[in-house]
Amino acid sequence: MKVKSTRTLAVAAIAAIGVLVFLFSKSAAIEAAYPFQKVKLWFSRSVASRISGAWNGAEAKAENERLRRNLSALALENGEYERIYAENGRLRRVLDYAQARKREWIPAEVLSYGGGSADAFKSIRVGKGSFAGVREGAAVEVPEGLVGRVVSVTPHTSEIMLITDPSVKVSCRVEAESPLIGVLTGGSENLLSLRFLKPGVEILPRAKVYTSGFGGVFPPRIAVGTFCTDVESVAHGADGLEGRGGVMPAVDFTTLKDVFIRK
Repeated sequence: MKVKSTRTLAVAAIAAIGVLVFLFSKSAAIEAAYPFQKVKLWFSRSVASRISGAWNGAEAKAENERLRRNLSALALENGEYERIYAENGRLRRVLDYAQARKREWIPAEVLSYGGGSADAFKSIRVGKGSFAGVREGAAVEVPEGLVGRVVSVTPHTSEIMLITDPSVKVSCRVEAESPLIGVLTGGSENLLSLRFLKPGVEILPRAKVYTSGFGGVFPPRIAVGTFCTDVESVAHGADGLEGRGGVMPAVDFTTLKDVFIRK
């Protein structure tokens, strides 16, 4: 009986020792792992997070650059669509005008602007000539208004003097309570000069200016522009005073692409 109790105590003691050894070993293992875990945590929070932040920042920067390029490409495409749309509108107006005037006018494409830099918008050359029925002195216009007149012709081309050239004289009518007659004597692509008006006559702002038809070169009622200055009285030789004023042209002479020549 005594032997059995001794064995039981021995087993219990061994078990207790085993438990203590296990607990000590586990604690020792945890303690041993602590420095490594501490270093890992520091690396994760300090070094790795910075590396990750730098990487993510680089990715974000690259993404921003990609998006910026895409937006630029879309802007270019949108601008191209707007240009095409505007060009379609212009061609549609030209086609409608050509169909309406096909018995009266010869359509012609602008080949070049003539003269030096100072006279760049005084004349143009177009791709229709005598073979197409163009004649010297013929009036030239676009849907917006009067362009000029033909001054020389070859079989396939024509030189057109624009109304911005002082050598082109156009009898014009100004819309007013009492219609005024004056003579357009050139100017620039932005402002034409209307002379020989009756001095002292008040012209309403933005009064329309049309060809009068006098002289037989230009048909009547072709738009010339808009009166945009006060009438200025100036000396005119022995005849006393004359009225002069500025006219904003109806035609943009810097963008001419197609014109219509009167048959």
